[in-house]
Amino acid sequence: MTIELAWRVRAAHWQWFAMAAVVSGCGSAVHAPAAPAPAIHAEPAEQAEAREEAPLRYAEDPVPYVFGDPDRREQIDKALPLIDPLIEAEIASQGLVGVSFGLVVDGELVYAKGYGVQDLASMAPATAQTIYRIGSLTKSFTALALLDLRDRGVLALDDPLSQYLPEAANVIYPTKDSRAITLRQVMTHTSGFPRVGNFNYTAADANPTEADVVGSLIDLRLDTSPGTSFQYSNLGYSLLGIVAARASGQPYRDVIQKRILEPLGMTSTVWDPESVSQGKLATAYEKKGGKLVPTYLWRLGASEASGGLFSSVDDMARYVAFQLSAYPPRSDADAGPVGRSSVREAHEVAMSAGRISVVQKGERLAASADSYGFGWGVAQTCDFAYLVGHSGGTEGFSSQVWLLPEYGLGAIALTNSADAELGPASGAVLKALVKRAELTRRHPDPASLVKSFELAMQRLLAVYNHWDEAAYRAMLAKGRAPLPAEQDELASYHRLHGPCTGYEPLEIKSSRAASFNMKCERGSFEMQVSIDDAEGLITGFSGTSRDIAVPKKAEQTAKDVVSLLRAWRGTLFKKRWIAGADEAKTAEVFERARLRSGTCTVDSYARRYEEDDFVLKCERGPNLLLHIRLDSAQPERIARMSLRAESSGACPGGGDD
Repeated sequence: MTIELAWRVRAAHWQWFAMAAVVSGCGSAVHAPAAPAPAIHAEPAEQAEAREEAPLRYAEDPVPYVFGDPDRREQIDKALPLIDPLIEAEIASQGLVGVSFGLVVDGELVYAKGYGVQDLASMAPATAQTIYRIGSLTKSFTALALLDLRDRGVLALDDPLSQYLPEAANVIYPTKDSRAITLRQVMTHTSGFPRVGNFNYTAADANPTEADVVGSLIDLRLDTSPGTSFQYSNLGYSLLGIVAARASGQPYRDVIQKRILEPLGMTSTVWDPESVSQGKLATAYEKKGGKLVPTYLWRLGASEASGGLFSSVDDMARYVAFQLSAYPPRSDADAGPVGRSSVREAHEVAMSAGRISVVQKGERLAASADSYGFGWGVAQTCDFAYLVGHSGGTEGFSSQVWLLPEYGLGAIALTNSADAELGPASGAVLKALVKRAELTRRHPDPASLVKSFELAMQRLLAVYNHWDEAAYRAMLAKGRAPLPAEQDELASYHRLHGPCTGYEPLEIKSSRAASFNMKCERGSFEMQVSIDDAEGLITGFSGTSRDIAVPKKAEQTAKDVVSLLRAWRGTLFKKRWIAGADEAKTAEVFERARLRSGTCTVDSYARRYEEDDFVLKCERGPNLLLHIRLDSAQPERIARMSLRAESSGACPGGGDD
């Protein structure tokens, strides 16, 4: 028996998804770049030998992805007035000095505005050109540079860190079964490194050298065994900047400048405030004694890869547009500067992060992130199934970027106020915009898929209405073995719904998977179908029945599960589950569900072949999905059960398309 409880993090405010980079101390410094250390592992990219890979095969007719909104830009333009009140309310609530905000749509900065001032003395207004320190958003640049070096054969993500930093051999692992730290683990904050190293970068006179940074590894005790848990580490990303320099044979700044900033035309993104044109740099402010006062700029020195960049909304819009341009996957020419697949890879879930708490004196609490990729946090919320973002917080500056790849939207928020939370307001803008403009996610172009799915559904419908063994075998894809149970499965659907006369597309999920609403004699019946190729041959199918009577055994089982959610009873568990089921594990799952959701009741029912699905409406949080498979030999007992939060869009008061 398997029991799973897959919670999506949910909270009343967007700051739950302000990524771990909000942590104080993710910032940067002003310094002259240290002389590059010699390469100790690989030649510069131009001379590196390509790593051998097996050749890939590609589809000749990739399916294009499109937005289904016919008046997409017009709808968005009409919704833009909602931005001002949301940003202004957040400024008033937090007492921020100045904020610059930008909205990117389909690669274009469609809204850019400054609020408040960039300097209280001169009262110069904040604009989209105002320069702020972006803090830990720099980590996404560092990670992208490492992926680029990987793509050019200079390094591999699973290489040991000590291959580039021999100093890493001096760390102390917590257990004898620990394995050597890899670059991948450092990039995903799973190395076991503490949050900061044993060197100073926040004092007014701090300016750590490369020797200071790598020297902090001597006798450093890892907090956890590498690869076992998420722990946000500025030290780790500081080391990655040194790795990039040593592996490429170039200063870290040059790697970022030549491979990312220059190709994207980010001419206002700099490392030193002295490089900013007069009147463009925002003054950094912090609150002391209830008053806003200017603060000095940290000098991060050789650890600037963790948070050293300064930028503007105008420049960051170029970066955000580049990130979003990696979607959807496609076969046309890749303009770079880093491959689209690597950009998407940075946004993929590499490690579950959960909630990260920072309780050291003088530091604020980091909010929650679902998961972490390479320099980006990845979350699923009640409003969005796929949300990518990162925050930054340094001396007198805070920043936030959100990406909604499936919608082609990105938000940028920068401020010259310390300890500001920009995630709530910028996230609220995206949520309100999607809702007001009634935007839908990008999806496969139905017109390009009609023929292949039409052939598949015609064949499946014929076999459903009148079973024919030869026709059944003929509709299956090459290499797809017939399954004896599928005749009984189709017959069970037929008994529930009677003959079907046709179908209509419900959702085209990809070029090879779609669902259809079947037009049948009774009840509501959906069929999910996957196909192999343009010939419309079927690799798999399954049905979901709705608006039907709940079988008595399934109904009573659901009632008993709800009862156990209210109060655990071992006697009822033993009565309802098959022999050998893990009571302790099941009780733990139910206890977590009870604490998370409170009292629940059965709200709706759906039937899949030999399986029963119930939606449980709960007093708090999202609804729960209860999936039950009863034992065939003992139909009064549960053979398998899962209990999880309902998918994105099902949360009370929220909704994805």
